[in-house]
Amino acid sequence: MIHDPSEFLSHFASVENLFSLYEVPSQLQSKLLLLELKLTAEQYRDKFRTAIKRPEESNTLFGSRVKNLFCTN
Repeated sequence: MIHDPSEFLSHFASVENLFSLYEVPSQLQSKLLLLELKLTAEQYRDKFRTAIKRPEESNTLFGSRVKNLFCTN
């Protein structure tokens, strides 16, 4: 998982190089990338437990965001 936004460009360039090297079909590339970025069950649990309503967020949006963290996996 990438934690520093400054690493995004080099990460995706590396991923594209790997896809080319291993001749990954274009139909699979986005699916593989999404699987790589998916959080683990423990990470979703931690995000759920530490969720805090943002000042610009309505109660409905906050509830929806927390529900998505709880139900995702």
